[in-house]
Amino acid sequence: MKFNASHVLALSIICGVESFAPAHQRQPIATYVRCSHEVEPPAQIDGAAGIEPSAADTNTLSSTKVKDATAPDDSEGTIFASKRSISPETIHFNNKLVTQSQKFDNKSAATVEERLWKAVDNALAGEDAEDTGIRPNVVSFTAAVNAWARSTQPHAAQRAEKILKRAIELWRSGEYPDARPNSFTFNACITAWSRSREKNAADNCVRLLEEMNQFYDEAGRPADLQPDARCYNLAINAVARSRVPGCADKARGLLNQMETLHDEGPFPDLVPDSLTFGAIINSYANDRSDQQASQHAAALMQQMESMYQFGVSSCKPTTFVYNSCLNAFAKAGGSANAEKAELFLEVMENLSNSVAEDDAIRPDSISYSTVINAYANSNWIDAGEKADALISKMKTLDALGEDNVSCNAISYTAAIKAHVNSMKVMTKEQDISEAGKDNSHILLQSRDRAWDLLVECALLRIAGDRQCQPSNVTYSLVREAFQLTGDKQEGIQKADAVRQRIENNQGKKEYKKRGGGRSRAR
Repeated sequence: MKFNASHVLALSIICGVESFAPAHQRQPIATYVRCSHEVEPPAQIDGAAGIEPSAADTNTLSSTKVKDATAPDDSEGTIFASKRSISPETIHFNNKLVTQSQKFDNKSAATVEERLWKAVDNALAGEDAEDTGIRPNVVSFTAAVNAWARSTQPHAAQRAEKILKRAIELWRSGEYPDARPNSFTFNACITAWSRSREKNAADNCVRLLEEMNQFYDEAGRPADLQPDARCYNLAINAVARSRVPGCADKARGLLNQMETLHDEGPFPDLVPDSLTFGAIINSYANDRSDQQASQHAAALMQQMESMYQFGVSSCKPTTFVYNSCLNAFAKAGGSANAEKAELFLEVMENLSNSVAEDDAIRPDSISYSTVINAYANSNWIDAGEKADALISKMKTLDALGEDNVSCNAISYTAAIKAHVNSMKVMTKEQDISEAGKDNSHILLQSRDRAWDLLVECALLRIAGDRQCQPSNVTYSLVREAFQLTGDKQEGIQKADAVRQRIENNQGKKEYKKRGGGRSRAR
């Protein structure tokens, strides 16, 4: 997909903001561009396990050095703080822990932790060389933390953090330098909290991120402990999903911190990606308390696309991010936001048509349904007509062979909602009109259109399209449309009849599926 300045300019006009970032924000973008082509991400297993590339290839750390991904081309950095040799038994022990830590269940984590502490106790007692030859190191501790990050047990995050804290204590004591955590260890622990369902999980992710930055300074800023994009993305996602008041602003604050650290220090891995922006934009979309949420979402969208235009490949726009921004406009309500949503949709269409084979940006059913919902929330008398036009476009694209643009129950429900809300606006205008404007014929047209949309959706479901199963909201909206024209009882009867028809049809299919109606051999 060729992304050029015209797309950024189009978004800047829609958003009502300048085409590019302010002067004080442009330097970080230029820095991102420079570093994004120079730095390779550090090796890792499953994003958190913490196995360094040469840990299984050598027995001596004192002579083993790997290229430091965060250092200039002429510098090197050691993997671990310790110069103690790694025995084959330790390597074998680590491999077994890592393998077992990959399981998503409620038993493996406790087993991995038990084996770790037993081996650590033996090592501290000086029995490793004489007995097992095993001396656990940062790989071992990281595997145990990662095991709890994957565990389905309650309080798994606390167990993961307990291991991390113990590793730090052992390192600080000076008797066990191999225990010093690295960035993978912290990432695994942050992952554990990001998967936790506890109320304070997001706050703990942020707290661990701060502790990681502090420990990085305490340990002398070693290369393998540098904060990276993964740890910030984990914290940002956890905060953005928390749904607490102000969570979107807090997540955006972490993004700003990420940019500041990248710009002021040697942190080439602190480069945001489209998922980072998408999580924050989606958080703004779900923030009903912020009146400026849609503007914040649009500004982040523009910032991400500007960075991609400047060469930051990780910020390549995606359909998910665009849909999140559309959702922010839809939930904000008002005719202006509805029009902005449709303009954003047009930008998506233009991007998808720029290069046919690149479908990174391609409007789907969610995109069109969200814009329909934006018109439904617009309090606009023409909302129904706008919704019908978008439904018609979806049908046309589907007929022409476009993927993932078929109308579904969400599309039909949003369109019905648009007609019902436009009926409410017409009724209100009629009530306050001094001239006694009569909109009764328009109300009837909108009511009939809401009914037709339900019937169309129901017929698709009866034909076998599971995506077109009307919901309780769909039926309630149709009943409300009839009620607005004084035909409450008729609406109830019709909606119930359609529901019964679908249920009967599904019952027949289940009966045939179980072999009902077939003659049995006697």
